[in-house]
Amino acid sequence: MKKERQNKLLYIFLSYKTINKYILKNHLEISFKTLERDISELNDFLKPIKAYINKIDDTYALVNPQTNLILDFTKLHDEFLLISERLIFIMLEIYKNEKVLQTYLLEDLDIGKNILLDDLQMLDIILRKYHLKLVIDKKGVSINDFILDAIIPIVSDIVLDHLLVKKNLVLFQNSDLSLMFSEYIYNKLVRYFKIDNFKIVHQYLLDLIIDKKNLSEMNIVFITIKITFYLNHSKNKLFDITNKINFEKGLKCLYMSSDDRQLLNTLFLEKEAETQVTNCVAIIKENFAQLFNQNIVFDNYIEERITKHLIANLFIQKIDPLLIEHYKENLFKYKNTYYEIFKIINDAIESQFLEQEQNLALVYEIFMHLIIWLNIQFENANLKILTICIGGMGQSYMIKSYLQSLYPQAEIETSSLSSINKKIFSDYNLVISMINIEDSLHKNLIQVSLTAFLGGKTETNLMMNSKIYEHFIGANKIHKVFSIDNVLINQQVNNKEEGIMMCGNLLKELGYVTDDYIKSMLQRERQLTTYIGNYIAIPHGLNTHGIIENGIVLLHFKSPVYFDKEPVYFLVGLAGKDKEYFDAFYKISNKLLEINFIEELLKDPSKERIFKEFEL
Repeated sequence: MKKERQNKLLYIFLSYKTINKYILKNHLEISFKTLERDISELNDFLKPIKAYINKIDDTYALVNPQTNLILDFTKLHDEFLLISERLIFIMLEIYKNEKVLQTYLLEDLDIGKNILLDDLQMLDIILRKYHLKLVIDKKGVSINDFILDAIIPIVSDIVLDHLLVKKNLVLFQNSDLSLMFSEYIYNKLVRYFKIDNFKIVHQYLLDLIIDKKNLSEMNIVFITIKITFYLNHSKNKLFDITNKINFEKGLKCLYMSSDDRQLLNTLFLEKEAETQVTNCVAIIKENFAQLFNQNIVFDNYIEERITKHLIANLFIQKIDPLLIEHYKENLFKYKNTYYEIFKIINDAIESQFLEQEQNLALVYEIFMHLIIWLNIQFENANLKILTICIGGMGQSYMIKSYLQSLYPQAEIETSSLSSINKKIFSDYNLVISMINIEDSLHKNLIQVSLTAFLGGKTETNLMMNSKIYEHFIGANKIHKVFSIDNVLINQQVNNKEEGIMMCGNLLKELGYVTDDYIKSMLQRERQLTTYIGNYIAIPHGLNTHGIIENGIVLLHFKSPVYFDKEPVYFLVGLAGKDKEYFDAFYKISNKLLEINFIEELLKDPSKERIFKEFEL
């Protein structure tokens, strides 16, 4: 298990280069100590080729990531088979001999008995999906009604799973499937399935796709693998791959299972699928325009970009689960800021396409295209921006010049604190103040220090664009049940009443409740404690009186607040009155029951981590 995990870990770094420690821990289902030990051993392994994995804060990064060199070095020094390779070996041995002794498998695979039993259990689960059954008795291991035609969809699916673990640019660049497997397993696959045809099939497909449409590299490789395997099917004996013209003609009548045929149909987009893509883009386009009150609408570029991306990625049957976690980790701030756009995309894809593994990845990818395009629209929009500072003309000019470089079409005005009129703030798309303006809760106001404003450009741009965005969409802004602003960490209070008041006041400040509900929260606590264990209490009111909208806030305290002698470090303030609230609370409460997660947060409390874990 350890060797297999470290192999996966190495290929994760080859694919992603940098990755968050929490994503790795959750994906591999190990502790931080085990993760650190694995990385230390990987560094020892990589030392001769001067590559290593470095840790900065919560992120690990592969330094000197020479993919070709690392892959060659790995193959030279490690003949260990991953589980997917072992499953392929077991199936092919059964096909060849009808029945195989477990002792033979143990010896040839060079693994322990427990690993073999786990592999056989996994193989049985896979086979049942194809209406086959693994039989284990004293005489050995066999599979009922196991012929070559039956193996093809199973082995090709396992190869795709293997690709998701070992995916790398070298495969795409060189069309070399031998890089994916140990030499032993690759030779077996060549013998039974002629997968050395992969190169020529891949080249034919690349030529065909250049003529027809844009598909993702991953999709092309998936299709190539499927075709390469199905060429060995008894119903495809007459298929001709001697030239590109015959290959293209043959594709339309190539026999494949119905599920695999759907992937191949990406090349010949059926009328129904084409209509679905068109409808999906039209829904996103219309709802986007409505969100912006028709002030920002799609141009031809973004409409074509989204359409092409859907066509290119729609029929990918398998998706790397780590990719979704990677998107969530890196885009959570943007999703929180532009939540309405994310929801428009998600709802459109859900309405047009059956629930598929890759749908969420598609949502994130289209979201990225759209946010990049939207930020360009903001840069070129005729905005009105007001800046307020306490310095002299030099400081004002510096701020104005910086803003003009970001928003060249904007009308930018500067003002001193003494001469501002808060009543005119709403006339501007954005108001930026370098000094604190008391009693000012204007939605388009950013209050930030000069050093923070000029220093953290990415964060500053996101803050400014979020305010511009909110100004454009106005009343169409969705008030989320839970967002990053609903989390406070390292708070301090003297007792539980003060803690509950802090929860209530945050709920009120965010627009979820009135003062009546805060009083009800205190009354509820006097009747019966809201402590639920795991250092957590969930203060809430006696009823729904005083609730304006569904909302949840979470407060972390440096020192424990005692609820009937029980130490509490987290208060989850609740205000809910319908299904939206109960769905959100169900998701959050499930996570709060994980004591390991709570103990991790106590050691390293993080507003971003809490929001990402509870993201709704």
